[in-house]
Amino acid sequence: MQYLVRNDTKTPEQRAKINKQKDLKEKKRLLAKRKEYGVDTSSLQQLITKTEDELKIDKDPNIFRRIKYYGETYDDTKFPKELDDIIKKEDDMIKKAATTKPFIKKATKTIPQSEVKIDYNLDITKIREEQNKAQKALDDYEQLVKDQKKANKEENNKGLAGLLVL
Repeated sequence: MQYLVRNDTKTPEQRAKINKQKDLKEKKRLLAKRKEYGVDTSSLQQLITKTEDELKIDKDPNIFRRIKYYGETYDDTKFPKELDDIIKKEDDMIKKAATTKPFIKKATKTIPQSEVKIDYNLDITKIREEQNKAQKALDDYEQLVKDQKKANKEENNKGLAGLLVL
């Protein structure tokens, strides 16, 4: 029964686009048949042009043009003329990006593995000495902070004791 089930590798967006293309072919076939029989084809022609526009607009890299198209087509939204200026600027930027060559930094010289030498014989005593020095410096700093706090506290107490004596 597994031969009946196939794994679909396409995303829903890709599948919808494929379905639109198939529908467009079918509508064009129907249009030719209707013209052959002399039937009114105005509504079918409108559907075909709408589907063709959708397929064209899906390929358009200008996102503002897509927004304007879908807004005007499906939501009957009126956009300001400023959006047309934005669309023109976006087109110019897309053209510049398409014509300029990307800057690709060339790789620097790589070192062959035979030249790389790693010393695995670490001197543990030196590392421990460095750790002990760092710990001693940290302890000295903490003692200095404690002494400073103690001195500040004694100075504050002297001031209060002097006030109480008066």
